[in-house]
Amino acid sequence: MSYRQRVQVKAQQVRERKEAEDAGGAQGSRLSGKPESNAGGTVTEFIWQEHGDSNSHISHAPVLPDPASRPREVKVFVSYSHQDEKFLGQRSLPGALKGLESEGVEFWSDRAITAGNKWDNEIKRSISTSHIALVLVSQSFLDSPYCQDTEIKMFLAEAESRRLVIFPVMLLRCEWERHDWLRDRQFLPGGGKNIEEHFTNAGKRRGIFHEIRQHLRTQIEERRAHLLPQDL
Repeated sequence: MSYRQRVQVKAQQVRERKEAEDAGGAQGSRLSGKPESNAGGTVTEFIWQEHGDSNSHISHAPVLPDPASRPREVKVFVSYSHQDEKFLGQRSLPGALKGLESEGVEFWSDRAITAGNKWDNEIKRSISTSHIALVLVSQSFLDSPYCQDTEIKMFLAEAESRRLVIFPVMLLRCEWERHDWLRDRQFLPGGGKNIEEHFTNAGKRRGIFHEIRQHLRTQIEERRAHLLPQDL
């Protein structure tokens, strides 16, 4: 007898047994208040027994990760002057920080704006939903009316209202001491150094990029620990 035929025979036996139990056992069940038993087994149980090792024949639903166990995403707004775009390449600082994306970090810059969209609206909307502002400081940045009058003003307002972290990095020599928002904050590299002049050697540059990455990760984890539901 084929496997299919055995299943059909078993199904018929189960139906007949069930009909007999319904006819003869219903009254006893009503009197005793106990549920009817299923001692005869089911077709599914029969198939399980026929196959033997159930793990090799029965597909299991994939185990999905607990959403609560996934890191909550932290958004980093990258602020820079278009005069300094050479510092945005994969061999520069953003490339050294890219690995943080696998840890639940989203980096956003105006390079992500789609053609046809209003760039001013996109930039302001992104700032308002970011948790950290990675500010690449140069004299071109400090001389830019848009960077100073729009981005920095929004950073300071957001820092006051919802704890946006302003994270400055000195790309080039500049008059940073003339700006209150820079004088009041720790920035990297320290000691009056900047990346362009003091980290020309490839090894030293990788070293400062690593230090920046470590400090940024610390800010990311601290900010993540204080995220509110409306920040997600």
